[in-house]
Amino acid sequence: MVSTNSSEKIKSFDVRFFRTHGYLWLPFVLALFFRWNGVIQNSIWYDEALTVYLTRQPLFEMVRLLTTELNPPLWEIMEWFVVQILPPHEYSYRLLSFLSAIGIWILAFKILTFYQIHKVHQFLALCIIAVLPYQVWMAQDARVYAWMSLLYLLGFWYVINRKWLGFFACCGLLLYANSAALFYFFSLLLIGVLFHPQNRIRIFLIGAGVMVLFSPWILGSLLNNLSGQYFAGYNIPPVNAQRFLIQVGALFLIGGDNFPLASNLIRFMGILFIFALFVEMFVKKVFNLIFHKNYSVSIPLVTFFLFATLPLVLITAAAWLYNNGHLILYRSFSGISVPLILFIAIRLSPMVRFSSILLTVFFIVYACIYYFWSPQIKGGYLREAIVNYQIENRSSTVIFHATATSLLPFEYYLNDASHYLLDAKLPAGFLSQPLQQSFGLQKVLPQEIPSDFFWVVWAKDHHLPPQVQEQMAVLVKNTVPLGVIDYPQAARIEIYKIAREN
Repeated sequence: MVSTNSSEKIKSFDVRFFRTHGYLWLPFVLALFFRWNGVIQNSIWYDEALTVYLTRQPLFEMVRLLTTELNPPLWEIMEWFVVQILPPHEYSYRLLSFLSAIGIWILAFKILTFYQIHKVHQFLALCIIAVLPYQVWMAQDARVYAWMSLLYLLGFWYVINRKWLGFFACCGLLLYANSAALFYFFSLLLIGVLFHPQNRIRIFLIGAGVMVLFSPWILGSLLNNLSGQYFAGYNIPPVNAQRFLIQVGALFLIGGDNFPLASNLIRFMGILFIFALFVEMFVKKVFNLIFHKNYSVSIPLVTFFLFATLPLVLITAAAWLYNNGHLILYRSFSGISVPLILFIAIRLSPMVRFSSILLTVFFIVYACIYYFWSPQIKGGYLREAIVNYQIENRSSTVIFHATATSLLPFEYYLNDASHYLLDAKLPAGFLSQPLQQSFGLQKVLPQEIPSDFFWVVWAKDHHLPPQVQEQMAVLVKNTVPLGVIDYPQAARIEIYKIAREN
């Protein structure tokens, strides 16, 4: 039984919290609604299907298979345990991303509070994060990037609060989450040294300890995959300003093909505005340094500047040194999406009226985007296409795929149909041989397709070898595509229905 005093304390706490933080409810409800809306509606796409098929393996066999992939196994291990508890459904595979996205929103609030940002600016910044298309996208994707972003934010939160055990745990989990997380790990170490120079020895020891724990994966898998065979292929993306701007722009809006002019303008204005803030801060500090003897660096602002930008710089530098544009990808940049929005709110906080107007405009623009934008475009409307094109889910239905990029998601929805994969030598990035064998994929040449009536699903990836493109072109010669699956984040898929003459 709860005592009267206890009840009064609880009631008093509720009232105080509501009075102090009541402004949080609207952005929090928006965050929940926009992230959950689409979790079940979206079709599974290739990267998600890879996670689905891996988690169908026994746990230790799954980890062994992941040594042939580029990324560490933490995400699939967590997903494996989820589907042992929940039924294997779209919402089960995306649950961790959804929860991570909510955690990101909560940490954003805590960081804004730590920097003593005005409540009006907190409210507007949290509303923007709640409806930001990229954050909604990551929340509905059964991939590691929302989780990686959460760990990066949490690591920063532990650093500024000197919670060293939590910082150690975040760094360790971060490295085992994704190959791009290595850049976020080094960023956190540098931020920690700048924020707490008196604890630099402790931070160095934490970093060394984490690297020792991560060394088995580095020596056993990562170095081998980075040797060139994983990214080998044709038409490797260049490292240039155009690719950089496109991928950074995706952090503000992804999947805006329904209104290309407006979406490109939004991306451009977002990049330009943040760049202007960085330049303004840099120029101002330089002038203060030159003309004022009592100049002192604002450590909190500088550390947050690095928090929002350093991973971007490190990833781009690595791509340039490695001479491979595959590293410059919006998913690799996912950890800085929310920090960029927070930086805007923190940097503009002293300019109360201007920042309030600007943040309000940002929120209205992104809220209006949902009139045109649908989270379902992430899955390419695959389920709807299967129904519209009347592809029947039965054993007599034969579907021939150019790559596993299409085979895995199609087989997820058409599990009774007979799926065949083109027998061709492809880079490991198109699904390594051990994974193909473990998943039981059947590989045949076009002339070996065991039916005269079959479907052809051709993922027209630019990185495919020319001979593969030629084989597929011959197979569908004089045949008009019945339909297409358009992905903003993956290769366009064309669907053909073939009746081969005897």
